[in-house]
Amino acid sequence: MMVKKAWNWPHLLLLLWPAYTQGVGVRGVRVVNPPAVLEMPHLVLATTSVLEVRHLVVVAPDTFGVEEVLTGMWAEGVTTEAHLVPHDLSPGVSGRPWSTSNSGSFWGQVNWSFLYGRGSRLQRRHMALLVTGPAPWVLDAAIQMMSRGVLGRWDTLLMAPLGDIVQARDLCPHIPLGVRVALMQLHEQQPSQKEDGWCRGVVRQAQMEDGGRYVLRSVGCWREGQELVLREPFLPAVTSLMGATLKTVIVQGFNEVIPEYVGETVVLKGELGQFLNKVRNNVNFTLDLSYVSGFGVKKNGSFNGAVGVLQRREVDFASASLSVLQERAEVLDFTRWFGMHNTRFLTKMPRLREDHFLLFQIYHWKAWCVIVGFLALASMALGWTWRPTGVSDVWTNTKTRHTAITTTLKTAVYMSSVDVPGNTSGRVVLVWTWVVMIVVVAVYRGNLTSFLSIPRVTTPPHTIRQLIDMGYTLSISRGYSQYAKMKTSPIPDHQEVFRKAQFRQDRGILPEDDVIQEAKTKPIALLVTVMAVTILKDKYSDNIGPVKVCSLRSSSEALFLEIGALGFPRNSPIKELFDRQISRIDSTALKLMPKESCVAPRLEGDTSEALGMVKLGGVLVIWASGLFLASLLFLGETILT
Repeated sequence: MMVKKAWNWPHLLLLLWPAYTQGVGVRGVRVVNPPAVLEMPHLVLATTSVLEVRHLVVVAPDTFGVEEVLTGMWAEGVTTEAHLVPHDLSPGVSGRPWSTSNSGSFWGQVNWSFLYGRGSRLQRRHMALLVTGPAPWVLDAAIQMMSRGVLGRWDTLLMAPLGDIVQARDLCPHIPLGVRVALMQLHEQQPSQKEDGWCRGVVRQAQMEDGGRYVLRSVGCWREGQELVLREPFLPAVTSLMGATLKTVIVQGFNEVIPEYVGETVVLKGELGQFLNKVRNNVNFTLDLSYVSGFGVKKNGSFNGAVGVLQRREVDFASASLSVLQERAEVLDFTRWFGMHNTRFLTKMPRLREDHFLLFQIYHWKAWCVIVGFLALASMALGWTWRPTGVSDVWTNTKTRHTAITTTLKTAVYMSSVDVPGNTSGRVVLVWTWVVMIVVVAVYRGNLTSFLSIPRVTTPPHTIRQLIDMGYTLSISRGYSQYAKMKTSPIPDHQEVFRKAQFRQDRGILPEDDVIQEAKTKPIALLVTVMAVTILKDKYSDNIGPVKVCSLRSSSEALFLEIGALGFPRNSPIKELFDRQISRIDSTALKLMPKESCVAPRLEGDTSEALGMVKLGGVLVIWASGLFLASLLFLGETILT
């Protein structure tokens, strides 16, 4: 590949001569011949032309005047911007030699935010970052930029050192995986070396070798005729990590990724682990595992857990399907989503209801009140209309009311009475009272058999509305995404539940045992991570013979959707590799939700069962209450007489 560029740089002498006199020869660095200083911009523009750069960001010490560089780039149709590091932040002040070992504190005062996230991926492919100045300064600046994560996969770092040669051993160990780095060097020209074919300048690029190690390899030769000849593709896209080791973090107790060691090889199992195995085989990398106890909670602007590890750039990615939340997206980058889960709540499993007053539940309590009221009203109506059958009988109002009440009660229990009204109106009231009681008793008797043959089952809430109406309390952990989603949800039912909820702080992926036991016996619903549902169902199931019977159930209605994706540090150069792998297999089931091994209890029988003492207990309680009341009356009558 050959690129030839006509040059007209009338202002380069004014630009680079201060760089030569102020920045190159005052700090003990080997001085380059003035012609070499003047020729570096030619090599830079030839290199940016090969890369089809349309926008160039120049970083240099403020001792360098870059105005003329910007003007020259504008003449070639390249937009530019310059960022100068203040001279008082440079580690070479006061005669101190340039060194990468003692300059970290100085570079820490530089705000590198102007380099992050500059435009879309397409725009960044036509952008480049040029670091120029004395060779030690250029090396130091490049290392600081790369260590702070300001360079991503589609960023290009161009280094144009003056005065000395940047050695591969000083630069390569600091290059992050996936970063595109090119180094432009000028050779000192001797009169005997001006023959044709001699390279006045060399372009070297960082290439990855086995094990993920970077080396500097010469790929371009620049001659005095402003020709840049490339011997191989310049800064090709990284498609393989060449066996490099990536640091990852796994959430303890999370069944998405289960590492198992086969000799010295780590095999990932679990629904997400199987997907990561495919990515690892396609991209070719090994894993260095570490563990945390949770996903991450934000405190004082920073996170702990897996999100905090990513925020501090301690690992290359997190082996967990993190829920995509706005507050997390502010401190880390997400891959393309590969999972969408319906978040539900857990409650106790429906159970057979053993009720002492089951026989009285054939009628609702309101119906029983109506029946009692009817008997009272019928007694009063019969008392008002009652007339004796014979004139010789002496009747009083008290005796009439007493006879009417007893006759009504006898009617209710199908008992005959020797006393009947002597008038027509009283008999009509008595007949219609009989009719009503015949219907009431017949309905009770007819429904008794069918009512007892159907098992009575407790009914936990299935929806968020039922949860509110049935008086359940939602238990929410502060350590996971469900807390943030419920807190910011615009749905009125969610806000009502959140205001009445009880909050817990789980130490791990699962709630504490006392919280689970409380939910199994009380009207409490657990809001947990999607992946914890299966673990909880299996862990707290009941063993009935060889069968594991679930004691917890999930709601049928989803509260909200959770989008799961892998998390990477901000501007990670290798995130695009994982995105590409997700795109390749997005038509398959990337991450299958696990199925619990326990089964729901069977609450229906094929044959009817005999009534036990529990169901008859209510009748005996009423009988015992009557005996107690009779005993009190007996004692009262005895004492009074």
